Amino acid sequence: MKITRLEILSVPFGGRHFHYIRLHTDEGIVGIGEAACSRKDQALIGALHDAEPHLIGADPFQIERLWSLIYRNAYLARWTCLDGGAERYRTCALGYQG
Repeated sequence: MKITRLEILSVPFGGRHFHYIRLHTDEGIVGIGEAACSRKDQALIGALHDAEPHLIGADPFQIERLWSLIYRNAYLARWTCLDGGAERYRTCALGYQG
């Protein structure tokens, strides 16, 4: 079984947006999850779109591997939404030697 498509759903409720992800597989199974990044809706949606190439074609049962791939690529790409916010970003930038 392989992931074939990532679908991002934004649901407005009570002055906020809640974000859900549907992962579709080649066997017709669909998984649903929630994504959150406090008051940073556009950054979250962008990060999810950027994560899509790492998910497509992957085995959905390899959860730890998928999380590791996404987190590692988020960290290296400086996605502050997934990497602890602005303070963490400054720390990483100062500590990086190339």
